[in-house]
Amino acid sequence: MLICMELLHWQQQPILQGKVSLKIRHRIISGGMEGEVRVWKVGKTTQVMEASLKEHRSRVYDVQVNKDNSQAVTASADGSCIVWDLNTFTRSICLFEKTMFKQVLYHPGESQVLTTGSDRKIAYWDIFDGQQIRGIEASEGEINALGFVYISDMIITKIGAITTSYREERTKY
Repeated sequence: MLICMELLHWQQQPILQGKVSLKIRHRIISGGMEGEVRVWKVGKTTQVMEASLKEHRSRVYDVQVNKDNSQAVTASADGSCIVWDLNTFTRSICLFEKTMFKQVLYHPGESQVLTTGSDRKIAYWDIFDGQQIRGIEASEGEINALGFVYISDMIITKIGAITTSYREERTKY
């Protein structure tokens, strides 16, 4: 882990979010202040940047990697969430909304992502066609954090010191 921390501090621009993914390949996916998403290959004694993905125009707030490490999704202040193919280092799909996305999560079935941000909503998106499936008006203020409790199908949000939970409707995936 020391190598990972040194790598994150070595990058020229400050890193806001890093996701360590060690199941299949030793990788770190990082998002930066100016919208860059970087993929790092980390070995025992080496750290190599595999790709620099430059499609966001503003700060990257969150990075999430799917279960098999083949995709990552990033949330940005520019109003976009991008699903990246980590095998080809290209954009698979881009989601747009008039908000500053603060967090993104893969739904357990991984065919959808949940987003939240400055628009006070929790939105469900289909990652195959990029369409918003539904939205929940969840707060009177900006939502900064989002969590999904897989056991009970509850969505947890964090707005300042207030924590709220919503029960998700049961659907088949």
